[in-house]
Amino acid sequence: MKKILFLIAIAGLFSITAQAQIRFGVKGGVNISGVSGDNISDFVDNNVTGFHIGPTIEWLVNGQIGVEGSVLYSEKGIKFKGDDTHRTGYIEVPVSLKYRFPLEGAVKPYLSAGPYISFRVSGDDTFGAIRDGIKDQWKAKSFGAGLNFGAGVELFKFVQVGANYGLGLSDNYKLSDGNYSVKERVWSITAGVYF
Repeated sequence: MKKILFLIAIAGLFSITAQAQIRFGVKGGVNISGVSGDNISDFVDNNVTGFHIGPTIEWLVNGQIGVEGSVLYSEKGIKFKGDDTHRTGYIEVPVSLKYRFPLEGAVKPYLSAGPYISFRVSGDDTFGAIRDGIKDQWKAKSFGAGLNFGAGVELFKFVQVGANYGLGLSDNYKLSDGNYSVKERVWSITAGVYF
């Protein structure tokens, strides 16, 4: 009985794989990042502009539902009142469940959602914001994680344009005395080309 169930499962997997479409591409766009945390409104501002770019892969069953994964260089940041801005570069790996609406024609909308992890690769480890005369009081964390929520449209079967909201779940920056920590919140506009 176990062998029969195993063979049925393997046959089902091959059937799904036969109907699946795998595409490789590249995507890039603009990030508008900010941070959220408790009691930070007196000295933290929002809206640091950055960018993201990198390769992506999409695996959809019947061209409709599946998974998309990317490896992106993504620039985000934190801005303090008085125009003191600190930018940080990450290698970010988002993996999203993706649903493309089965519509006829050249324009097909889609929704996506899923987790991401990020590894800091550029930007100062510690940096100062002028507050009470203390320097190097903020520390950028080397690892981050969160959730992405996105929507967009596919045009002519190979171009995708969309918007994404990244909800950071881990602290990305922390004050050296431990009194303040903040999580990133990032809006992104993305364009991708699939081959």
